[in-house]
Amino acid sequence: MNGIIVKAISSFYYVDCADKIYECKARGNFRKTGVSPVVGDDVVISASDTGYSVIEEILPRRSYLERPNIANLQ
Repeated sequence: MNGIIVKAISSFYYVDCADKIYECKARGNFRKTGVSPVVGDDVVISASDTGYSVIEEILPRRSYLERPNIANLQ
């Protein structure tokens, strides 16, 4: 099932799929590859009515806005 990440809090991601919001966790293989899901990513999830759904795949990003690590450095 395809969806888009609309909110990320800690290790939980909220994915909008077909007008329903699923609470998801990312698979461990994302840590191995160094890729982490961000808000706005198109993803493929395996939906579960009980417990958490799982993000299976992150589809290619169309754009990415990187935030600076620190501000007001003098």
